[in-house]
Amino acid sequence: MSEAAPIPVTLNPEDLAALDAWIDRHDDPRPSRAEAIRLVLAGALGTHMPSSPLPKLVTGKDIV
Repeated sequence: MSEAAPIPVTLNPEDLAALDAWIDRHDDPRPSRAEAIRLVLAGALGTHMPSSPLPKLVTGKDIV
């Protein structure tokens, strides 16, 4: 596996709010936004480590 590559990401306000709500579902220490994006992506791709907690994804209707 090659070294990690930084990838700048721009999120619209709704997606950012959903990401922050997903982070808030974690116990302390909560992941950073960057770590949260990596965890959500790994969960969506099915590549997360079994030892990594992966709370349910937050949808827009969950943050109303």
